[in-house]
Amino acid sequence: MKDREPIRRRPQLPKSSNPSSVSATKKRKFSPQQPTAPISLISWMLISSAVVLALFLVIRNNETLPEVKPLDQTNLDEFSEERARVHLRQLSTEIGNRLSGSLAAEHAKEYILNQVLSIQQKKCQNCPQVEVEIQESNGSQSFYFLNRILHNVYSNISNVVVRLSDGSPENMKHSLLFNSHYDSAASSPAASDDGVGVSCMLELINNFANSPALPHAIIFLFNGAEETLLQGSHAFVRSHRWASSVRALINLEAAGTGGRPILFQTNRPELTYAYAQSVVYSHGSILGQDIFSTGAVPGDTDYRIFRDYGGIPGLDFAYYMNGFNYHTPRDNEAAIDRGSLQHMGENTLAIARAILSNKLLEKLEEPGQGSRPVFFDFIGLTTVVYSRTLEIVLNVLVLFFGIFVLFSSPLQLRKSPLPTLVEKTVLISGVTMSFIAGIVAPVLLASIATLLGQIM
Repeated sequence: MKDREPIRRRPQLPKSSNPSSVSATKKRKFSPQQPTAPISLISWMLISSAVVLALFLVIRNNETLPEVKPLDQTNLDEFSEERARVHLRQLSTEIGNRLSGSLAAEHAKEYILNQVLSIQQKKCQNCPQVEVEIQESNGSQSFYFLNRILHNVYSNISNVVVRLSDGSPENMKHSLLFNSHYDSAASSPAASDDGVGVSCMLELINNFANSPALPHAIIFLFNGAEETLLQGSHAFVRSHRWASSVRALINLEAAGTGGRPILFQTNRPELTYAYAQSVVYSHGSILGQDIFSTGAVPGDTDYRIFRDYGGIPGLDFAYYMNGFNYHTPRDNEAAIDRGSLQHMGENTLAIARAILSNKLLEKLEEPGQGSRPVFFDFIGLTTVVYSRTLEIVLNVLVLFFGIFVLFSSPLQLRKSPLPTLVEKTVLISGVTMSFIAGIVAPVLLASIATLLGQIM
């Protein structure tokens, strides 16, 4: 007797009044699995964490200043903030406001001269010789400033000019120039603008006067009339006999009190690369130079005079934190953070030694080739420098990548429809307007405060 084959039953389909539900069920069964919400949430958490970490590093780096080297435990050829603060205290506290042409400005000039003469007498054997002169000058200049042509005439401008060299003509043929100004704005003790620059330069003279002779001369210009539309630097460039030997400039300035001085202007790639390779504490950005060059900032520094009248390339440094103290009675020694002078002094000492120790000054005698490079520091760890050509290439690549990400399909990784063109336009406009508002709002508040008679 034959065994019966088992009856094979056809699987029952779910009952439905709508036949199309069957095909829909099959499609759902074999369609690729959609990503779950937690994956997207994790991605956003990672991105947010990275942004928060980056902000933390930036803020921490911005508030971190070098340790101050004590006066009695630092070699004479090393920069000490404690020694520099002795000069700062004398200029800003004991002498106070030093308006150009005033009796206080004469006292400041005498103090600087006496300090240099003291260094001259105490310098070590086989170290650079120290020369000092008082320059008295008359002159005039015209330049474009704040959308108008200004004509400026000056008389009896007093500069203190110091040169360190080995005394030989070959050594003095090419010079590096340091510049700061000892005069002040009206009603300000000018600790930061520019007592810090003067104090740092006096300490740098002390450092170089107690170091082995370098292959090129160094000139220190303590100019007595910067606040009166850059007259002191113009007098030096136009009439001092040492000016013709200057090949590069390091300018020390301030538009705030305390914090880290920033490199915000330079006009030769060779100097920018020298800064990046030798600086102790990196802090610089071409963004400041781009903003400054638009004329949006109602101010200028002696850097402009050396560049335009002397054809001298340079590095322009300035303090910018706590700008509400700038040109006010609050610009006093107490407002200068501990470590701020150490930051400026160690950096400029290292940069000067790097410039003087190679053949860079000879190269700078020739006209510059190419445009100034892009530069910025990476959270204070190092300085990034690259050419303008590479900048254009990177900007174009970022632009096209942004357009691609914004308008490309997300490869079906989500069910929600893509944003419409209108939504994307609104998104871009919102980000742009937020950026503009972030710039306009502080300027608007400062303008209102100025109209109300308040100092910003």
